[in-house]
Amino acid sequence: MNSRDIAERLDHAQKQKYASSKVWSALDALWPEALVDHRVLMRSLAAMPQPCADTLVLILQRFGSLPFQEEQLLLAGLPGVAGAEYRIGLIMLANAGIVFAVRKGWGEKLYFLPRDTYLPWHLACFAFDVPAAQGAAQRTDIVYEENEDYVPQLGLQLLHVLAELVRTGMSKTVKGSLTKRTIEKCGSQIAIPAEKLSAAGLKAVPFTDCPLPLLFVMDIAVRMGWLEEDSEAFTLVRQPWMKWLNLSAEEREGGLLNFIIGQYALVDSDIAGAAAVTAGLEGLEWYLNADIEHKLAQISASPQEPPTALTRWVELMTACGYMEQMGTTNGDRYIRWLIDPSPPLAGNLHQYGEQVQISPDGDIYISPSASAAIRWELEMISERKSAERMTIYRLNEKTAVKAVQRGHSCQEIIAVLEKASGCPLPDPVRVAVHGWTARAKAPKDTDRGWQLPAERIPISTGMKFFLLDPCALQAYELLTDTPSVKSLFDGLEEVSSRWLKQLGSYHVSTRRELLETALNWGTAVKLQREGGLQLFVPVEIREAEGQWAVHGHIKAEDGGDPILLRLRPDMWDAMMLVVPLDSN
Repeated sequence: MNSRDIAERLDHAQKQKYASSKVWSALDALWPEALVDHRVLMRSLAAMPQPCADTLVLILQRFGSLPFQEEQLLLAGLPGVAGAEYRIGLIMLANAGIVFAVRKGWGEKLYFLPRDTYLPWHLACFAFDVPAAQGAAQRTDIVYEENEDYVPQLGLQLLHVLAELVRTGMSKTVKGSLTKRTIEKCGSQIAIPAEKLSAAGLKAVPFTDCPLPLLFVMDIAVRMGWLEEDSEAFTLVRQPWMKWLNLSAEEREGGLLNFIIGQYALVDSDIAGAAAVTAGLEGLEWYLNADIEHKLAQISASPQEPPTALTRWVELMTACGYMEQMGTTNGDRYIRWLIDPSPPLAGNLHQYGEQVQISPDGDIYISPSASAAIRWELEMISERKSAERMTIYRLNEKTAVKAVQRGHSCQEIIAVLEKASGCPLPDPVRVAVHGWTARAKAPKDTDRGWQLPAERIPISTGMKFFLLDPCALQAYELLTDTPSVKSLFDGLEEVSSRWLKQLGSYHVSTRRELLETALNWGTAVKLQREGGLQLFVPVEIREAEGQWAVHGHIKAEDGGDPILLRLRPDMWDAMMLVVPLDSN
């Protein structure tokens, strides 16, 4: 669920509650707009109380935008940090409209970070500046791997699949799936292996017969509003599809990459972290994998076993035609983006001309910079012979006849070709097109498979998706009430105020009772021992041979990792509970 989806479900009073939070009002920032502006988020992070900031960082590290329960957050907590600190931080984040909660079935309460705020918050919380590997391309020990075939970028793979859907048929079987022939022909247009998608955490919804790569492409098409579905068939929606086709290659592929990150990388919190870090790299620059892994290790909550999230994400991006990899004889690995991973600027429509060459024998040569819109038109009237860097189509009688059967006239076919090439059609091709189309039988109705109704409104509710989305929480009740900090400490009124306000030297039984209270509340205790004061976070009390001892963590004096201690009740002089009731 995105922040804008949440805002639409709130009334005016609820929106004002979040907007008036100190997190935003102190910065003169507007909610919810500030949630997707990493520059504002960096300022808000610096002004946050420590429990709030620590909890947000833990959520980003462990869950990303995946839903979680409060108990899962506490289990993921760092050693030496009291559980109450995270619970208080969660309340602060909820009161500020940063983290939200929904009620699932049977009263289960789930918290989540809106998916469109993950990348901005990640950028605000984790400063990563990975240096480019200077001179990597000039290394003399590069290992050229087998099967390094050209991989079309994901946008072109999508185009080829949808073109095949139109040509082969979008009707469903009685079981509600595409025909076997359609599945096979569409699947052959995809260069992404199923195992690369699975490794990135993507899973098909139950009871789907299609291979995972085809489901991935169709899921994108449905979510982008290009495909609709009813009980009998799929339908291509002309208006959003043609709008996307007319974008420049940079805007088309860059926007698609950002959609992939926001929609699919977030289904795995480790993959989400790798996607966020690599999204900050420069396009067409080589980077050493080890440098990126080092940065990821610094911000990761736990070490990763091979294959790491970075490896899995890079493999998927390579299969999408967005990344390139390189190895050396000494084992170094490098990656680089083949496109600019930063969000593209909108409004850059493509211009035709001098991107298509048509030979007298009917071969059509398409340059890599050619518009997707003209590629789509060629898919409808000709046969694609190759999809390398220079794509080749061929006009022949079979494709011309099928084009007429889909609603093209002879004049329209010639107009498409001349618009694409920017020059008159070669005479032999013009004569051939006239002859082929004259022998073809045009459809009787006006419903053209390649020209769909211009005013088709995409379905907004009840749409069937093809991949599981654990971040989709729209169907659940949004909860806007948050508990008070005081309510976290059950039985607070019954506890001696002395335990909370001052250090005291207590009997052994009272010391244990005080520690049990701290364990029940998830709070720290302050101990006077070894001539100083120490903040101690108890973990458990153990008994052995009639004696008890408490195990827990204290902060290291040098600022390092917390130190795990086992303390008998005679190993400190005085103690008190640390209950942060002044948090708000």
